[in-house]
Amino acid sequence: MSAIQDVARVVDVEDETTSEAGHREVIDIMALRASCPQFRILVIGKANAGKTTILHKVCNATPETKPIVYDHRGKKLRKSWFKKPTSQRGEHNIEYQITFPGSHFIFHDSRGFESGSVEEMEIVRNFLKERSDHGS
Repeated sequence: MSAIQDVARVVDVEDETTSEAGHREVIDIMALRASCPQFRILVIGKANAGKTTILHKVCNATPETKPIVYDHRGKKLRKSWFKKPTSQRGEHNIEYQITFPGSHFIFHDSRGFESGSVEEMEIVRNFLKERSDHGS
């Protein structure tokens, strides 16, 4: 029996009122997770717009939960890199990968991406193109 079938069976036992559509939805989600175990998400917004708060909410993390941050080579960075929100421009590194314990998401935080900068827009375009070309 596959892991997807096991999950569907557990849902069936735990909640006998779950509809057939609900079972299919659980199976669809599990199939998607099996084919794509991690989702990469780029978070773009103005400084102090609440991007970090959104990351915590999506990952069901408390404000005390410290993210795990990796540089563009996959090297884990020291904890002090992920600081309190800042209103200063240009303090982002879109290449850094941010994860939270127990989460299947990989975030790339713009850390204060502001409109109007051709250079910043080009960085985002290149980031998206590179990821789409390599499927990562």
